[in-house]
Amino acid sequence: MNNLFTELKRRNVLRVAAAYAVISWIILQVVDTVAPILELPESFAKGMLLVLIIGFPVALAMSWAYEATPEGIKKTGDVDADASLTHNTGQKLNRLIMAGLVVALGYFAFDKYMTVSDVTIETVEVAEGVKSIAVLPFINMSNDPEQEFFSDGISEELLNVLAKVDGLRVTSRTSAFQYKDTSLSIPEVAAELGVQYILEGSVRRGDGQVRITTQLIEVATDSHLWSETYDRDISNIFAVQDEIASRVAEALRVELLGEDHQPIAPIQKTSIDVYSDYLLARQKLATFAFDPMKEAVQLLNQAIAVDPAFAPAYEMLASVYLVMTHTGILSDSELVVLARPIIDSALALNDRLAGVWLADAYILVLEGKLDEAEAARQRAYAMEPKHPNVLRYQLMQSYWMRRPTDMSPVIDALFEVDPLSVLTFLSVNFWYSRQSQFENIRVMGRRLSKVQPNSPLELFKPVMTPLPEDNNVRKIESVRFFRTIEPTDPDGPAFLALVLMDAGETVEAGREIRNARALDEDHAFVAISDALYKIYRGDMKQALGIAQALAQPDASTRFGSRDMALRMLANRVLASKGVEEASGLISLYLSIYPGLVNADLTSITISPAFYLKWGHLMVALDLAALYEITGESQKSEVLLAAVEAELPFWPRRGVFGIGFSDAELYAIRGDNAAALAALRQALEEGLTQNWWFFLDHSPHFAELRGMPEFAKIRFEFAAIAAIPAEEASP
Repeated sequence: MNNLFTELKRRNVLRVAAAYAVISWIILQVVDTVAPILELPESFAKGMLLVLIIGFPVALAMSWAYEATPEGIKKTGDVDADASLTHNTGQKLNRLIMAGLVVALGYFAFDKYMTVSDVTIETVEVAEGVKSIAVLPFINMSNDPEQEFFSDGISEELLNVLAKVDGLRVTSRTSAFQYKDTSLSIPEVAAELGVQYILEGSVRRGDGQVRITTQLIEVATDSHLWSETYDRDISNIFAVQDEIASRVAEALRVELLGEDHQPIAPIQKTSIDVYSDYLLARQKLATFAFDPMKEAVQLLNQAIAVDPAFAPAYEMLASVYLVMTHTGILSDSELVVLARPIIDSALALNDRLAGVWLADAYILVLEGKLDEAEAARQRAYAMEPKHPNVLRYQLMQSYWMRRPTDMSPVIDALFEVDPLSVLTFLSVNFWYSRQSQFENIRVMGRRLSKVQPNSPLELFKPVMTPLPEDNNVRKIESVRFFRTIEPTDPDGPAFLALVLMDAGETVEAGREIRNARALDEDHAFVAISDALYKIYRGDMKQALGIAQALAQPDASTRFGSRDMALRMLANRVLASKGVEEASGLISLYLSIYPGLVNADLTSITISPAFYLKWGHLMVALDLAALYEITGESQKSEVLLAAVEAELPFWPRRGVFGIGFSDAELYAIRGDNAAALAALRQALEEGLTQNWWFFLDHSPHFAELRGMPEFAKIRFEFAAIAAIPAEEASP
C-alpha cells in the first residue's frame, strides 16, 4: 500500500486530482455566473458538471500512464527514472493549485462581503419620511391544519384595517404572504419588503375559544415595541381584531403617525360561521386558480344568504368575479350580469368600500357609461389611494389609451405597496407590452417566476405579453406547465389545440379538443376551438352550427369566442354574396354591438368599452364588407375609416394587437400590394396565432390567393409555425 501511495505521489496523480478539483470548481462558478446573463438553459450547467465528473478519472488515468518530457508526452514506463521530470511537473502543479485556491478564496470573499443576492437586488427601498409596516401571516397553532385559513384571515383583516390609516404604508397581502413559513429573519424580510416595522403573531382556535398572540417589531433595533396575548370567546373575534389594530396604532402613534391621527374604523361584525366562510373564500381567491375561485363564489354566496347585511362579503364576491374575468373564467358579458346586482347591494349597505367602487367603475365601462365609471374610480381612489387594485386600475386605464401617458409614478407606487404580487408583475408587464419594451418584459417575467413559480397565470404570458422569441414551442411548454397546475381548467387543452393547429399537428390537436370537451362540454372557448378544428378538418357544416350558437347576443363569450363565431358566419355570407343573408347578419351584428354605427353616420364605437380588442376590428371589417353587399357603401366606408384610424396606435401581437386587420383592410379596399406587404410584416413579427384560418378562409383575401407572393407568404407562415415532432406529443 505504501509503495502504491509513493508511486501515486511520484507520478503526480494526487496533485493532478487536487488541481483538477480546484479548476473544475472555478469553471462551475463561471458557468453559474454567466449562464443567467446569456439566458442559457439549466441543462447547460448540468451538462458541464457531467463532463467534468467524467473527465476526472480520465485525468487521473492520464497522469498515471503518461509523463511530460522535453520531447513531449510519453508513457511513464518508457521514461528512465534518471531522466524523469515528474519533480518539475509537480512543482508546476503546486503553483497551479495555489493560484487556483487564491482565485477561489478571492471569489468566496467577494461573493460573501461585496455582493448582494438576487433577492436583495429586488428589495424595495424605504423612502425617507415614509412610515411603513408589513403584517406577516399569523401562524396557525390549532390542532387542525384546515384552520390555517382562519389565522391567514385574521392577519389580512388587521392588514386591511391598518392600510386605511393615513400616513402609514402597509405592504399588501399578496406580497406579505410570500413569507409564509419563511426561513428568513425579520430584518431580511423587512429589507425585501421595504418596511420599518413588522407585525407577526399566531392564532389557536378550538372548543369555542381563540388565543391570538401578537408582537410589533421595530426592524432597525430588532426590538419589540409591544406584544400581547388575547384569550377570548370565538364570538368576540371582531372585538379582538379591533383591539389589536388599535393597540398597534397606539404603539406607533407618536413616532409614526402623530397625535392627531384618525381613529381606526372598526371591523364589521357578523356570525363566526359567516366570518369563517368569508375568510376561507379570501384564501381561495388568493390562489387565482380555477377550482378555488369557483369555491370562493359558493362560500361568499353562502355567507350572504346567512347574513345579507355583511357588506364585506359582497365586496369580495365582486372582486372574485373581476379576477375570474381577468383570468378568462368569465366573459365581460357574464361579469356584468353577475356583478351588477352584487355591487348595487354592497353600495346600499356601505358606500365606503373602495373595492366595491372599483368593481363598479369596471362594470360601468363595460356598460358604456364612461363618465360614471371615472366618478366611481375617483371615489375608490379618494378612499384608498394606496390600494394595489386602485393603482392597477390606473395602469389599465392608461394602457388602453391610444397614446398611453407616463405611468412610472404609478408603477413605483404599486411596487412600494405590493412588490411581490403576481398581479403587480402582470399589470406592469401589460404596460411594457403596450409600449413594446421587450427587455423589461423579460426582466419582469424572470422576477415573476421567482416570486410565484407555479402561478396559473403562466398560460397567458406568451399570448397577452408576447416576446419576439415566443414561438409555438414556447407556447406549448407554457400551456403544458399550466396544465400541471390547473388540470381541471378546459382552457389548457383548448388553447393547446389551437397552437397545435397553427403548427399543422392535426391528430394531436384533435386529441386536445376531446380532452377539453371532456372537462366542459358547454365552455365557450372550448366550443370555438372545436369549431376551428372542424374548419381545419374541412367539416364546415358542423363548425357553422357551433358558430351560430356562440354568435347569439345572450350566448356566453370568452377569449373573443363570439367575435370569432361571427367571423365564421360572415365568411359564408361574404363568399355567397347573398343580399338577404347579409341583411340578416348585419342585424345580428348590430344587436350585439348596437353602437357600432349610429343612424346618421356621425360617429362609430368600435369597442363597447374604452379599450380596443382585436376582435372589435375584425367585427368592424366584416360589417363593412356586409354593407357593401347590401349596397350601403357609405356605412362601409365609415367603418373602414374608423379601423384605419386605429391601426397606427397599436402593436400587432398580444392582447393589444391588431392581428391581420391591416392586411384585411387593404384587401377590402383593393390595395393588394399594401395587403401583401402587411402580411409580410405580420410574418416577420411572428404572428402565428390562427394564421391558417385567416390566410385560408378570410373572404377578404380571396383575390390574393391566386398570387405567387401570397402562396410564398403562406408557405413561410407554415414554416415558422411548425414545431419538432417530439414537441407535439405529451
